[in-house]
Amino acid sequence: MKTEWNREFAARFSRHEEELRRLYNGLYHRDLKSWELFGEMLYRLWLERPEALKELDRRREADSAWYKGHSMTGMLMYVSAFAGNLRGVLEKEGLECSIRTLRRDVQSLNNCGYDIAVQETEGMFTRYAWMGRKLSMPDLQILVDAVSAAQFIPQKRSEELVAELSAMAGPSHVQELKPQILVSEHVKAKKKNMIYAVQEIRRAIDRNRKIRFRYLEYNTEKEQVVKHKGTEEEWYVVSPYATVWNDDRYYLVGWSDKREKVVVFRIDRMEVPRQLPNKRVPEPEGFDIRDYTDKVFRMYGGQEEKVTLRCSMEILDQVIDRFGDGIEIK
Repeated sequence: MKTEWNREFAARFSRHEEELRRLYNGLYHRDLKSWELFGEMLYRLWLERPEALKELDRRREADSAWYKGHSMTGMLMYVSAFAGNLRGVLEKEGLECSIRTLRRDVQSLNNCGYDIAVQETEGMFTRYAWMGRKLSMPDLQILVDAVSAAQFIPQKRSEELVAELSAMAGPSHVQELKPQILVSEHVKAKKKNMIYAVQEIRRAIDRNRKIRFRYLEYNTEKEQVVKHKGTEEEWYVVSPYATVWNDDRYYLVGWSDKREKVVVFRIDRMEVPRQLPNKRVPEPEGFDIRDYTDKVFRMYGGQEEKVTLRCSMEILDQVIDRFGDGIEIK
């Protein structure tokens, strides 16, 4: 061990050195020179390791059974490395098991909802893998439908995400997860830019930075073009406060330097913004994002007014859907 090693790393290495050396010697035939290089390599990688992962290491050091927790989403046992096959594992535990019994037990587990993947290859041992998951089939179906229906996700990306979500159901259920909502393709986003715009806005919020972007509008050819192009108003500088999903659209709520007030922008009509080194303008005193979005009708800004609507009782359900059950009815 090198004396210049960090104290935390040195203590952890010392705790596991005997086991590491035993495994190393079994692979590299007691090559002590390479052992020193191996230790230096581990230390270099530890120095480069992000602090968040180091903190995870500390928690796992304190809990030796961390890998047995329910947070693990999958497990693959290479039993051939230490017991020949799965039957060998059972025999080491003093249990007798025939091939027929093993297959029947695996099928019973699958029938109970445990996803046991079976890979059979002629001339080789059969492989078994438990594909544990934290999300139930109804949970995954809801997510699949939401991704399929979301207008801001392009059609191709929706199909990719649905495939990834379906894979989480395990091999025995993957064919069951299909979108149950029919969505017209003309309402789906055509570009991926908005996904990246949302990501950049959230990064700016986390870093307390202003953003700069250009806004788009449609021309008579139904093409999105830069609004106010070539003028002083072409670039917008905004202090982002939040992204809001309203009526199946993504919006940016923030302080506009130009208008000197809180404004709303449709993110699908923004180019991907750039972060500025300037810090954000703090939220106005008493400003509440939830209250603000509740009061802004269809996410359009303007002077707040208290109004009275005269409506037929036949559309009361739609009125409550739109304005919530906090309205006063006379």
